[in-house]
Amino acid sequence: MLGGGLNYFFNDYKTNLKLSYVAMTKGISEGSGITNKTYGQVWLQLQLCLF
Repeated sequence: MLGGGLNYFFNDYKTNLKLSYVAMTKGISEGSGITNKTYGQVWLQLQLCLF
């Protein structure tokens, strides 16, 4: 598993915008052997601090 991300704080540090990426490789068994499949996921997340 491999991943990374960026955070951006604004609104006097009460709000956080987060962009993340995660990639995972799996070995899948097939008739001719094992084949590697890679899957990726991108997240965009908005976090608010309300206190």
